[in-house]
Amino acid sequence: MFSIILPLYQAERTLCRCLDSLLPALEQQDEVLLLDDGSTDNTPMLCAAYEKAHANIRLFVQENRGVSAARNRGIAQARGYYLCFVDGDDTVDTAAFSAFLQQVRQGKPSPDIWFNDFNMMTPGGHVLRASRNIAAGAPQYGEQPLRAYLSEQGTYANVWRCAFRREFLAGQSLLFQEGLSCGEDLLFMTRAILSAEATGFIHRPYYHYLVEQGGSLSHNRSLQRVTDFLSAFQSAYDLTDGSAVGTLLREKLLHELVLLLAQLPELSPADRKEGERAMAHCVPYLSRSPSGMYRMAAAALRCFGVGLVAGGLCFLKRLKRQAKGLPKQMEGA
Repeated sequence: MFSIILPLYQAERTLCRCLDSLLPALEQQDEVLLLDDGSTDNTPMLCAAYEKAHANIRLFVQENRGVSAARNRGIAQARGYYLCFVDGDDTVDTAAFSAFLQQVRQGKPSPDIWFNDFNMMTPGGHVLRASRNIAAGAPQYGEQPLRAYLSEQGTYANVWRCAFRREFLAGQSLLFQEGLSCGEDLLFMTRAILSAEATGFIHRPYYHYLVEQGGSLSHNRSLQRVTDFLSAFQSAYDLTDGSAVGTLLREKLLHELVLLLAQLPELSPADRKEGERAMAHCVPYLSRSPSGMYRMAAAALRCFGVGLVAGGLCFLKRLKRQAKGLPKQMEGA
């Protein structure tokens, strides 16, 4: 049995698209948990209609407390052997998701975490970027595939590309840190990877991370998002150790830190200086890296200043977006 956890806020425009792609892939014993986080649009009414029409949907409504609180409530209420997270503004490839679920149901052993790939797409179905961090073929298990996965380009901090064994999350008291407006996935996934005793990998990219033209509200730049991400980064980095997996996680975290630099010029002028000062406190993490690339980045930040380096990276990022036809405000591009 699978529990699919959907945190929702002001999702009236995308909810039906999401659920209509998801529900046909499920079996009767699977469940969908809709977590409405204080929406003031028609989201609660749409959720109630779906709950009435589908016996395997359960609806929970709470005051607005953020995506982490909604996901945590979903974890607490879930009954499935495995949990999957889906965002209400994304979709799944129905056939591929059904095949993924069947493969996990039949898989032996039962890893703590199943990792998968995903596609970044436009709502019209155009693939902007295809994640290929996992080798195609039969499922893989253990630390060697995990190290290979973490060695590939791209982020590991997408909870919706994974299926988590519910008892594993409970046994490790793994929850999302509430109060963060950004970086909650990064911290959660770092803890999960370091805690997992068994991992599995399937290259069956069913998840469609949809990128709207002009960007989504959840991707708006703000000083709070920058400082929350830096807080999550530091907490996640401090969890890592000198093991092979821990070392790879540190390098991935430093990559995320450098990506954040390019977002600073997109802050309002009033917030930019504060964001640059907050980033400057994290330069020592780059200095301590065994990677010469990150040590050079630290030297450049000290020599030229955070603002100048961030401006150069932002300019390069915009050129990259234009070349790929991506929206200007897309996160992580």
